[in-house]
Amino acid sequence: MGTHSERRYTELLRQRTAAIEGLFGKHSLYLASPVPFYLGGDATILGFDEYLPDHTVFCTNEMTGAWGSGQKPGNSGEFELVMVLAKGSTLAPSRAADGLMRKGWLGVTLHGFAKYSTQAVLTPGEVAGPLPDAFSPHTHLLFVDFAAGKVKFGFGGRQYGLLLLISISAAEERYHEAHGAEALLKKLRKAGSYPASDPARMDVL
Repeated sequence: MGTHSERRYTELLRQRTAAIEGLFGKHSLYLASPVPFYLGGDATILGFDEYLPDHTVFCTNEMTGAWGSGQKPGNSGEFELVMVLAKGSTLAPSRAADGLMRKGWLGVTLHGFAKYSTQAVLTPGEVAGPLPDAFSPHTHLLFVDFAAGKVKFGFGGRQYGLLLLISISAAEERYHEAHGAEALLKKLRKAGSYPASDPARMDVL
């Protein structure tokens, strides 16, 4: 039956997965490391194809629920990380010829920032960069509170956050620096470029 800690972890995982699926639908991708995150492995990532037409939502399934991820909580407490990609994006995880899943730059990015969130507080409205060349011409990520407004994420009687990472160009990063995150988000939404990370899109300025 397992130890008390193992049973608690299993129940926490069940509750968290159900809560995330309650937001984004049934997951179509489960990307997990054989080594648990808290022991140095990669963050578990779920993929969802039902939430946005022609896009996949990717969300970590690791950081919330006080299981010792080591994350430094933001203003809204613990949070999971989210990225959205168009179907067929070269940044997305893919299945190799040997049948194994490759995490792609999406997986590298979400895992990297999951690890980074154990060392520093990630705050909505801030930007981080530079990004790898695979994101070119985009150079930075903008952090957005994805659990604000209609999207509410919680389980076990507690509310948690969802931090969206959306890629932006160098010009958009300069605009952010001059005018702030809300002004840039307004332009991204008006152009239909929110919430996806799409390096092939036109600048919204």
